[in-house]
Amino acid sequence: MTDIEREISSVEGTWAQIDGFNAELKTFHAESWLLFRNSQIRFEEFLQKWVDVFKTSAENPLVINVLEDIRSYQVRPLRLNETR
Repeated sequence: MTDIEREISSVEGTWAQIDGFNAELKTFHAESWLLFRNSQIRFEEFLQKWVDVFKTSAENPLVINVLEDIRSYQVRPLRLNETR
């Protein structure tokens, strides 16, 4: 396998992971606010799962960007308690 083929394979794998993350995130978007607010632990577990997945990925700008987004979401659940 050439270097270019390895790079293409790596990028394809990264995009597959990002697609998986976005697909799961969309399930939370589809929930009503009341259901989502009450599933805070499930959302935190979802975020941690994807942090673990992306930390084992090849580090590249796409992965770094997604991890930054996830970290910004991890701050938000603390604010959900304030809306009850």
